[in-house]
Amino acid sequence: NLAETRQAEEAAQEEFDKTTQENKVTKTTKEQDVKYKNKEAAGLTKFVSEAKADLAGSQTELDAVLVPGDLVDDGWSYEQFADDFFGPGAALWSHVPVYPVPGNHEADSPTFFDYFNLPANGSFGYLEHWWTHDLSNVRLIDLDSNTAYLIDEQLEWLEGVLDAACTEEDIDFVFAQLHHPYKSELWIPGEILY
Repeated sequence: NLAETRQAEEAAQEEFDKTTQENKVTKTTKEQDVKYKNKEAAGLTKFVSEAKADLAGSQTELDAVLVPGDLVDDGWSYEQFADDFFGPGAALWSHVPVYPVPGNHEADSPTFFDYFNLPANGSFGYLEHWWTHDLSNVRLIDLDSNTAYLIDEQLEWLEGVLDAACTEEDIDFVFAQLHHPYKSELWIPGEILY
């Protein structure tokens, strides 16, 4: 019986030593986890603080965001506007006005025009296809360079807007935005002579 008791005590001691070692390893692992989590939390706190500062800076530095078309791949897809344009830019769009022009991927869809409240000062019948807006001393002119809108009416309207800018003392700069380039090194088929 004494041998059995010793053997039971030794087995219990081995189990105790094994459990003690496992507990030490677990404790060290958890301490390291806490150390890294604290370091990660400090990094995230710093990141959030910097992001807030950036956001505050964008609110005081940006008067507008200009987007020269092709906001999405398929202008008829609500999901693409939600997932690919409005979702990723939500933090910025909630504080800074966005002024897009339609690109060929918007495909003249009413969705594009429904989403944006663009100035309605273009030619009658083409409101929001081309328009102008003043930002401080800058006259922003947005044009629709899609094939269906390469018409004399837009050019006549543009001529009037440019003439007016020349006579207005408040306007020091004129900036025109359109989707298709006049010249492009990368996409020659997209060039327009309009």
